[in-house]
Amino acid sequence: MSTATDSSAFWDAIIADDSQAIARIAAEGFEGSSASRAHTDALTPLHFAAQHGAVHAIRALLDLGVKVDAPDRWGTTPLQLAVANSGGGGLDPVNLLLDAGADPYSVNDLGATPLSYARILADAPAGLIIVLQQDRMLKSDESDASVVFEAASRGSLIDMQSAIRADPGALNSAVAGETPLRLLVRRSLPVRPNRSNPHPLAVEDAVAGAKGMLSAGAKARLVGADGFTAQGLARAFLAPKPLIKVLDRAAKEERGRRNQ
Repeated sequence: MSTATDSSAFWDAIIADDSQAIARIAAEGFEGSSASRAHTDALTPLHFAAQHGAVHAIRALLDLGVKVDAPDRWGTTPLQLAVANSGGGGLDPVNLLLDAGADPYSVNDLGATPLSYARILADAPAGLIIVLQQDRMLKSDESDASVVFEAASRGSLIDMQSAIRADPGALNSAVAGETPLRLLVRRSLPVRPNRSNPHPLAVEDAVAGAKGMLSAGAKARLVGADGFTAQGLARAFLAPKPLIKVLDRAAKEERGRRNQ
């Protein structure tokens, strides 16, 4: 059986958005799910079609039964590429993938989700965030914000350490779409004209607080209401590098445990 490195005609058909050619080449034995070993990021044909906004190619590949959420080398799914390129490709590729079951909260190795990409995209088409904002997020517990949330949002490092010991079970719950670890990350972000920080944390306190939360079971890859993980939030909004390093390490360990 052919692989993705054997048939440049297949990749050409995707660029041309030629569904008939894709179906014909697949019928000749080409494996439509194969990642391209010639591409350093190990993109599958569906990644390639999503990246190019090739609607007919996406539909043809889905008809062949390819995996809609297959990750590339960096854990990125076709939907993430469709979102990232939606400024030129529009909403049709995104809608096709969502209708096929693509996960708008899938997390790649950088802690990003399709929804978080949409929120920082400068030329996002109208309706993109609404399309992605599905009722699949972490459920909020509005009844009790817990001392952990209070400490994470405004407390000192000592407050956070005490709160973690008192209520570690709250670390992966959410209030108003926020987790304690995400609240800590927000307090570490640099102030901008459109972003205040009434309770800033010193870098060393943010790092120590994050390590404490992670050691007690907090997840760096848990997705909040806006589509950002704690890791993705830190990376997207330029948190201090030592904090990003801690979150990257924790996220890598989480991926390793998930894949065991």
